[in-house]
Amino acid sequence: MNDSLTDNNTTADASDLHDLVDPPVREALRRSSIHVETLTHDLKEKAQEAEALKGALNFEIVKYKQVVEREETLKAEKAAIGARLEAMSAGGGRAEEVAQLTSPKHADSDHQTTAINKILSQYGFSPLDSTSNLTDKLSEILQESKQRGLAIQNLRDNVNKSHNESFTAEKTSVGLNAMIERLEREKEILKAEKEKSDNTLSAFKKKAATEIRKLKSDKENLTIKLQQSSNRVKAKESVIDKLTSKLDSTSQKEKQNLEYSKTVFSSLQNRGPRLGSQSDTKALEVIGMYEANKGKMDDEMHALRSEVRELNEALRVKENNMITREIGGVMDNAGESVNRLKGRVEEVEGRNRELEGRRSGLERKLTKMENKQVDVKERLRVTRDENTNLLLELQSRPTVKQYKSAERRIDELERKLYAAVEAAQESNDVKELKRHMNTKTLIEQDKANHRLRLERLDAIPREISKEILKQTCRELDISDATLIAPCIRKMSKAMLLLPRLENFINDVCGFVFKHSTDKENKKGSKVNRRTMEDVMPVLKNWEKQLNEHGKSSEFKAIIMSELCRRSVVPKKTGLFNRAGNDTDYPGLTADMSEEQALRAIRDLVELEKSVMAREDLYRNAEEVVSKNPDLFVNRVVLHFRYLFGVKHMEGVFPKMNEVYLFVNEMNAFIRELRSMFGIKSSMPTASVVKMMLEVASELEKTNQLAAMGAGGEVGEEEEELENYVVM
Repeated sequence: MNDSLTDNNTTADASDLHDLVDPPVREALRRSSIHVETLTHDLKEKAQEAEALKGALNFEIVKYKQVVEREETLKAEKAAIGARLEAMSAGGGRAEEVAQLTSPKHADSDHQTTAINKILSQYGFSPLDSTSNLTDKLSEILQESKQRGLAIQNLRDNVNKSHNESFTAEKTSVGLNAMIERLEREKEILKAEKEKSDNTLSAFKKKAATEIRKLKSDKENLTIKLQQSSNRVKAKESVIDKLTSKLDSTSQKEKQNLEYSKTVFSSLQNRGPRLGSQSDTKALEVIGMYEANKGKMDDEMHALRSEVRELNEALRVKENNMITREIGGVMDNAGESVNRLKGRVEEVEGRNRELEGRRSGLERKLTKMENKQVDVKERLRVTRDENTNLLLELQSRPTVKQYKSAERRIDELERKLYAAVEAAQESNDVKELKRHMNTKTLIEQDKANHRLRLERLDAIPREISKEILKQTCRELDISDATLIAPCIRKMSKAMLLLPRLENFINDVCGFVFKHSTDKENKKGSKVNRRTMEDVMPVLKNWEKQLNEHGKSSEFKAIIMSELCRRSVVPKKTGLFNRAGNDTDYPGLTADMSEEQALRAIRDLVELEKSVMAREDLYRNAEEVVSKNPDLFVNRVVLHFRYLFGVKHMEGVFPKMNEVYLFVNEMNAFIRELRSMFGIKSSMPTASVVKMMLEVASELEKTNQLAAMGAGGEVGEEEEELENYVVM
């Protein structure tokens, strides 16, 4: 909460004083805030990671407890199984008890059955219905013992696996504890860094506050200075406005003077001044100076005249006052007044003399200006003469059109001269080239030139020759004129070989069109209209047929090799039934005919159909039995499958055959036993089995006595045993 308030205050200060803080201080504050935010984010991530690891550790601890509990349960089960095994080992003499119960000493079968059922019930087995089920029960006991051994082995494997899991869980818990400790240390380090960053941020805030106060005072001073500067600027602007207005008036005046000077110049020269003429510019300047001085003199004369008028008026007033005073009898200060008037008159006369001097000076200046005007007029006359001469010279020069025409004519003449020079140079090059040729070649060229009259080509214009050469290069598709002769030689050779090529094409096309199939001939309306472009489709079709024929041969060889794998050809579906043979034939050989291979494939297809039909028959029977289990026939089938463990309908008939065979074998075995031991046929099968068990026990005892006694005694016992059996 405090951190958030601090951040908010910092943001507010920064937003209010953003323009007052120096860029370095602002950058330092920004970096420190970013660093604090980064540390806070990292601390939060580490805390979340620690919480996730704690949750994972708790889950592993719970899992470890479950493994320990499971291990204890397995130990208890192991102890129980061990006790049970000890009990079973302690009851190992039960087989002897069973043997004793089945020995001849126990003649009472009910007592034997009761004792056996008691032993079986002690070890968790179901009792016997009769002594005839003793063999099945012994098999069941052995099977149960085997299953219990497997269960014990599985329990031992589970115990070992639980030990491994507990060891892995302990190792994982140790690693997680170490990781949690490391995260705690990192958390403490991050907290210390955060505190350090907070202290640094507070120091920066204090420094920033000091800088802000200083900047505020500087801002106030700068505001005052800015106000003063603005006042000065306003004063200067007013002065500038005055100067601007004065400059405008001056420029307007100058413009008027310039217009007046142009008017005077026009009146003197009877034309306007030219812009680029220096003499006209100088004349305008002289006129402007004269008019400016004249204006100044006029102003001065006007001022002097006004001043003289004022002085005359003042003098008149003074004289009137004096006359009035004289007339009024006030003559006390007449001498003084006269002196004053005389002094005034002298002053006025001095002023008049000064004005006369100034007037004479102005007249002299005016005389000089008139002299300058005469000089200017003379220069103007000379300038007019020069202008007239220049006009005459300009009229004598050619016009722009004539000048351009002359330039074109000069360029054309230069090109002709250059072409002539090039032609002369080329002729020299040709002559130089002919020097390196042998005389025979030159003679042949001259004869050919004379025979073809090629000397007429020299009269052809150059442009026409160039155009013919360009057209030849375009036709031959070449960019170098020196390649024309080699190209023509190649074309001549090709034209010489053209008849042979034509004969070859005719022969090939005739052969292809002659041996093409009817289907290929139908592609064109008439055979005579077919061109050599029609040959390639036919050849491609032949190539395709050859490829297909190769594939067909390969496929035929594969089919023949697979058919040769048959060991015997059945009589009913044999390949030679048409020949009248009724016996089986050996497997087909590699040199069999296509008809034999086709018959073999048909036999295989028929066999597949019969097998599939049989499978469909069993599948349909399965569906019928599952849909109608209440029918008596279906109940009989289901009961038979349940008794003999037949899972699918396909196994019913094999299982029936197996049971039938087993019953017949057992009946034959019983008959053989009865015939061997002289037992009556009316004696039950159970009695026969009981007698066989007694015989087996007696044989075992006899073998034991044989190991202990002499051979003669053994023979006597065997005779007694035979007599006993016969009886």
